[in-house]
Amino acid sequence: ILARMHVAGSDYPRHQVNPRGLEWWDEVAPVVGRCVSEEQRSLLISELAFQKEIAASPSYEQLPKGPVHADLFRDNALFDGEHLTGVFDFYFAGCDAFLFDIAVCLNDWCVDDCTGGQRDDRAAAFLGGYESVRALTPAERPLLPAMQRAGAFRFWLSRLWDLHQPREAALLKAHDPSHFERILRVLRGEVA
Repeated sequence: ILARMHVAGSDYPRHQVNPRGLEWWDEVAPVVGRCVSEEQRSLLISELAFQKEIAASPSYEQLPKGPVHADLFRDNALFDGEHLTGVFDFYFAGCDAFLFDIAVCLNDWCVDDCTGGQRDDRAAAFLGGYESVRALTPAERPLLPAMQRAGAFRFWLSRLWDLHQPREAALLKAHDPSHFERILRVLRGEVA
């Protein structure tokens, strides 16, 4: 369904910046950096610098872009038995690299929840299904690891933000940021 969404939106003429993209990361990282340990602050600074470098690269400019869901976790999907029938929660949708959307999904649908490591069997199945509709371009393949780091960073940062800068909302419950910190550290090669 993600690939079909990307294909359908690839020529959509309107553009809305990803509301939780690089500009937002740059704005909130210093704020949450004051609320975390020195080691976590160092990780925030290092990863933000890495992501800025990637975003400024010629390789990133070549990535196909368009409307993305940007939050397609398992709990934002509807199933009828084993069949995916729909997705919801487009609150943080915007325009970004399609590869970022893929990375967000891989980091939720294809990760071992205990270790934060990728389940290669699930990732292969996910990417195979995606590519049966829309093949990854030669520009996308080499940047997938960096985009997975971007996806993990985005959700670690947003969960830190929700934890340390809560909004007034009766139904809003902050998620544990440590899950995406662990995934990010695994993707960076800091955890075996």
